[in-house]
Amino acid sequence: MSTNRPSKQSRTVGEVATTFAGAACATYVKSVDHFRNEIKKAGVEVVIQNHPLMLPLQAWLDRFETRKKGDPNPFVVGKAGYQKFVDVLYACSEINLARRKST
Repeated sequence: MSTNRPSKQSRTVGEVATTFAGAACATYVKSVDHFRNEIKKAGVEVVIQNHPLMLPLQAWLDRFETRKKGDPNPFVVGKAGYQKFVDVLYACSEINLARRKST
């Protein structure tokens, strides 16, 4: 789709390792760690997520649909904002892995 606007970098990542067991959970944590390093290199600044509980998806969609020319795109959170999003995902995944190891 062409919008005649500067392009932005986006990547997707899913789950928070809540459904993985054993080695799969550890592999997931390693994958998220790798992913967060790669998105930093790529300069990702757009969040596109299919889990509405991980961010205020409906509010962002509403803002996106009603925005006027010049209004910011709610999905463009900036490089630091996206990095924070993935850092939280990683931290939650590490906690989940630690819980699984302790039981």
